[in-house]
Amino acid sequence: MTEGVAAGKGIGGRSMWKHRVFWNQPRLWSGFTGRKVNTWFMSGHDTCRLCVASHGENVDWVAKTGIEACIYDATGSRDGLIPTRNEAREASQYLRHIIAHYGQFRDYELFVQGDPFAHERGIDTLLRCQPWKGERVFPLSGHVHPLDPDQGKVHHEAAVIQAADSGIVIREGARWVSGAMFAASREAIESRTLGWWQRLLARVIIERTVSPWAMERLWLEILR
Repeated sequence: MTEGVAAGKGIGGRSMWKHRVFWNQPRLWSGFTGRKVNTWFMSGHDTCRLCVASHGENVDWVAKTGIEACIYDATGSRDGLIPTRNEAREASQYLRHIIAHYGQFRDYELFVQGDPFAHERGIDTLLRCQPWKGERVFPLSGHVHPLDPDQGKVHHEAAVIQAADSGIVIREGARWVSGAMFAASREAIESRTLGWWQRLLARVIIERTVSPWAMERLWLEILR
């Protein structure tokens, strides 16, 4: 493996950033952006934090990432984790994280399942290479799908109604990521007000029989 240094130039040729780069790594295909992503490990200056939504899964993998993390536990019985109500699966845990940390986000908040490997076997590689840099929102799984009514009609219809009622614009070519795992920038999250997120949480809890799957289809559109 060859070590190199990459530097970006700003106005007047001044260096904007400098990273240590390890070359000759494999590449991932991003189904969301339609482009290849270099899986170089880059230790830049952006800060990030994991929001892990769990319900009894083994979360020992989190410590191995070396990334700051808030691990939520819907069982409410595991020491060292943040207890939360068992409502609306990961959707309510993500929303409670956003509400609790509003105004104090890291550059990127990384939203993942307690067992992310069930949705993306290469999640550890993604977390190392940080391909979300420079993006408002980036899927943390290669399983990205078009928003299609033929893929779960009930959940698709719930997503469309949720979007219309919440002022979410579903754009042409909209996509969603299986498992609702994604990285979101501070700017993307704070483009919605705290009150907006609070109202969304209230609705998600009321409609929890369908809302987790509706939100799975909407996260990328909400944060774009």
